[in-house]
Amino acid sequence: MTNIFTIQDLIKTEGTFADRLNPCPPGCKWREDQLQSWYKQAKENLVEGDGEEVVDHRKAENPFESRYGQGWEEELRKVLHRNGSVSIAHQVDHIVHESAQTMTGTKPEDDWRFYHDALTLMTSADLIDYMKAKGIYHRWILPEQGLFEDDTALKHYRGRPPGDSPELMPWDNNLNQDAHVSVEQHV
Repeated sequence: MTNIFTIQDLIKTEGTFADRLNPCPPGCKWREDQLQSWYKQAKENLVEGDGEEVVDHRKAENPFESRYGQGWEEELRKVLHRNGSVSIAHQVDHIVHESAQTMTGTKPEDDWRFYHDALTLMTSADLIDYMKAKGIYHRWILPEQGLFEDDTALKHYRGRPPGDSPELMPWDNNLNQDAHVSVEQHV
Protein backbone atom coordinates (compact mmCIF):
# COMPACT_ATOMS: atom_id res chain seq x y z
CA MET A 1 0.00 0.00 0.00
CA THR A 2 2.82 2.39 -0.70
CA ASN A 3 2.18 5.77 -2.31
CA ILE A 4 -1.47 5.90 -1.26
CA PHE A 5 -1.92 9.32 0.31
CA THR A 6 -5.42 10.34 -0.78
CA ILE A 7 -8.77 8.75 -1.49
CA GLN A 8 -8.11 9.25 -5.21
CA ASP A 9 -4.82 7.36 -4.89
CA LEU A 10 -6.71 4.42 -3.38
CA ILE A 11 -9.35 4.47 -6.13
CA LYS A 12 -6.63 4.46 -8.81
CA THR A 13 -5.34 1.13 -7.49
CA GLU A 14 -8.70 -0.62 -8.05
CA GLY A 15 -8.29 -3.69 -10.21
CA THR A 16 -4.50 -3.73 -9.94
CA PHE A 17 -3.83 -3.69 -6.23
CA ALA A 18 -5.51 -7.02 -5.45
CA ASP A 19 -3.73 -8.65 -8.40
CA ARG A 20 -0.37 -7.52 -7.04
CA LEU A 21 -1.14 -9.06 -3.66
CA ASN A 22 -2.49 -12.39 -4.91
CA PRO A 23 -1.66 -14.78 -3.57
CA CYS A 24 -1.68 -13.04 -0.23
CA PRO A 25 1.93 -13.02 1.10
CA PRO A 26 2.74 -14.77 4.40
CA GLY A 27 1.44 -12.75 7.32
CA CYS A 28 -1.03 -10.85 5.14
CA LYS A 29 -4.36 -10.36 6.88
CA TRP A 30 -6.45 -8.56 4.25
CA ARG A 31 -9.34 -10.19 2.48
CA GLU A 32 -10.77 -9.42 -0.96
CA ASP A 33 -14.11 -8.32 0.53
CA GLN A 34 -12.30 -5.84 2.81
CA LEU A 35 -10.47 -4.35 -0.15
CA GLN A 36 -13.71 -3.99 -2.11
CA SER A 37 -15.30 -2.34 0.93
CA TRP A 38 -12.45 0.19 1.04
CA TYR A 39 -12.92 1.02 -2.66
CA LYS A 40 -16.66 1.46 -2.15
CA GLN A 41 -16.17 3.75 0.86
CA ALA A 42 -13.53 5.74 -1.01
CA LYS A 43 -15.86 6.37 -3.95
CA GLU A 44 -18.78 7.30 -1.68
CA ASN A 45 -16.69 9.74 0.37
CA LEU A 46 -14.74 11.35 -2.44
CA VAL A 47 -15.02 15.13 -2.31
CA GLU A 48 -14.59 17.23 -5.46
CA GLY A 49 -10.97 18.30 -5.70
CA ASP A 50 -9.79 15.80 -3.09
CA GLY A 51 -6.23 14.72 -3.60
CA GLU A 52 -5.21 17.60 -5.83
CA GLU A 53 -2.79 18.89 -3.21
CA VAL A 54 -1.13 16.62 -0.68
CA VAL A 55 0.23 18.53 2.32
CA ASP A 56 2.83 16.92 4.55
CA HIS A 57 1.95 18.67 7.81
CA ARG A 58 5.00 17.15 9.50
CA LYS A 59 7.21 19.58 7.58
CA ALA A 60 5.37 22.67 8.82
CA GLU A 61 6.82 24.78 11.63
CA ASN A 62 3.75 23.88 13.70
CA PRO A 63 2.30 20.60 12.33
CA PHE A 64 -0.87 20.81 14.42
CA GLU A 65 -1.66 24.35 13.31
CA SER A 66 -0.98 23.36 9.69
CA ARG A 67 -3.40 20.44 9.92
CA TYR A 68 -6.16 21.74 12.20
CA GLY A 69 -6.01 25.52 11.80
CA GLN A 70 -7.27 27.69 14.65
CA GLY A 71 -8.42 24.71 16.76
CA TRP A 72 -4.95 23.16 16.79
CA GLU A 73 -4.34 23.59 20.53
CA GLU A 74 -7.48 21.61 21.42
CA GLU A 75 -6.50 18.86 18.95
CA LEU A 76 -3.01 18.71 20.48
CA ARG A 77 -4.55 18.45 23.95
CA LYS A 78 -6.69 15.50 22.77
CA VAL A 79 -3.65 13.69 21.36
CA LEU A 80 -1.66 14.24 24.55
CA HIS A 81 -4.53 12.93 26.69
CA ARG A 82 -4.82 9.81 24.52
CA ASN A 83 -1.12 9.18 25.10
CA GLY A 84 -1.44 9.71 28.85
CA SER A 85 0.37 13.05 28.79
CA VAL A 86 -0.64 16.57 29.69
CA SER A 87 0.98 19.83 28.66
CA ILE A 88 2.78 21.59 31.50
CA ALA A 89 1.04 24.82 30.44
CA HIS A 90 -2.30 23.04 30.84
CA GLN A 91 -1.25 21.86 34.30
CA VAL A 92 -0.29 25.39 35.33
CA ASP A 93 -3.63 26.68 33.98
CA HIS A 94 -5.36 24.02 36.08
CA ILE A 95 -3.39 24.99 39.23
CA VAL A 96 -4.27 28.65 38.74
CA HIS A 97 -7.93 28.01 37.90
CA GLU A 98 -8.52 25.70 40.86
CA SER A 99 -6.60 27.97 43.23
CA ALA A 100 -8.63 30.99 42.11
CA GLN A 101 -11.88 29.06 42.64
CA THR A 102 -10.77 27.92 46.09
CA MET A 103 -9.86 31.46 47.14
CA THR A 104 -13.06 33.07 45.86
CA GLY A 105 -14.91 34.74 48.72
CA THR A 106 -11.94 34.62 51.11
CA LYS A 107 -9.85 37.48 52.47
CA PRO A 108 -6.82 36.75 50.19
CA GLU A 109 -9.09 36.37 47.14
CA ASP A 110 -7.03 38.81 45.07
CA ASP A 111 -3.51 38.09 46.31
CA TRP A 112 -3.25 34.31 46.69
CA ARG A 113 -0.14 32.41 45.57
CA PHE A 114 0.76 28.86 44.60
CA TYR A 115 3.90 26.82 45.20
CA HIS A 116 5.45 24.10 43.10
CA ASP A 117 9.00 22.81 43.16
CA ALA A 118 11.34 23.47 40.26
CA LEU A 119 10.50 20.74 37.79
CA THR A 120 12.57 21.20 34.65
CA LEU A 121 9.45 21.98 32.63
CA MET A 122 8.19 24.44 35.26
CA THR A 123 11.37 26.49 34.98
CA SER A 124 11.70 26.37 31.20
CA ALA A 125 11.96 29.74 29.47
CA ASP A 126 8.91 28.94 27.31
CA LEU A 127 6.68 28.21 30.30
CA ILE A 128 7.90 31.25 32.21
CA ASP A 129 7.15 33.42 29.14
CA TYR A 130 3.72 31.74 28.93
CA MET A 131 2.97 32.46 32.60
CA LYS A 132 4.13 36.08 32.24
CA ALA A 133 2.00 36.56 29.11
CA LYS A 134 -1.07 35.22 30.93
CA GLY A 135 -0.34 37.39 33.96
CA ILE A 136 0.02 34.49 36.39
CA TYR A 137 3.78 34.33 36.92
CA HIS A 138 3.57 36.72 39.89
CA ARG A 139 1.38 34.15 41.70
CA TRP A 140 4.16 31.51 41.78
CA ILE A 141 6.05 31.63 45.09
CA LEU A 142 9.72 32.23 44.28
CA PRO A 143 12.71 33.19 46.46
CA GLU A 144 12.66 36.92 47.19
CA GLN A 145 14.71 39.58 48.94
CA GLY A 146 18.02 38.20 47.63
CA LEU A 147 17.54 34.74 49.11
CA PHE A 148 20.35 32.39 47.99
CA GLU A 149 22.47 35.28 46.58
CA ASP A 150 25.31 34.90 49.08
CA ASP A 151 25.09 31.14 49.49
CA THR A 152 27.48 29.54 47.00
CA ALA A 153 26.05 26.07 47.62
CA LEU A 154 22.58 27.28 46.61
CA LYS A 155 23.60 29.66 43.82
CA HIS A 156 21.68 27.60 41.24
CA TYR A 157 18.42 28.49 42.97
CA ARG A 158 18.79 32.28 42.76
CA GLY A 159 15.48 33.73 41.62
CA ARG A 160 13.81 30.36 41.22
CA PRO A 161 12.27 27.79 43.51
CA PRO A 162 14.41 25.06 45.08
CA GLY A 163 15.03 22.02 42.91
CA ASP A 164 13.01 19.08 41.79
CA SER A 165 13.09 17.63 45.26
CA PRO A 166 10.43 15.15 46.46
CA GLU A 167 10.81 16.09 50.11
CA LEU A 168 9.60 19.60 49.28
CA MET A 169 6.33 18.32 47.83
CA PRO A 170 4.25 16.34 50.35
CA TRP A 171 2.55 14.18 47.70
CA ASP A 172 5.87 13.31 46.10
CA ASN A 173 7.63 12.71 49.42
CA ASN A 174 5.74 9.50 50.14
CA LEU A 175 5.00 8.64 46.50
CA ASN A 176 1.30 9.25 47.18
CA GLN A 177 1.28 6.23 49.50
CA ASP A 178 -1.08 7.97 51.93
CA ALA A 179 -3.60 8.42 49.10
CA HIS A 180 -3.26 4.77 48.05
CA VAL A 181 -3.72 3.53 51.64
CA SER A 182 -6.73 5.80 52.11
CA VAL A 183 -8.41 4.42 48.99
CA GLU A 184 -7.65 0.83 50.02
CA GLN A 185 -9.18 1.43 53.45
CA HIS A 186 -12.34 3.05 52.13
CA VAL A 187 -13.10 0.99 49.04
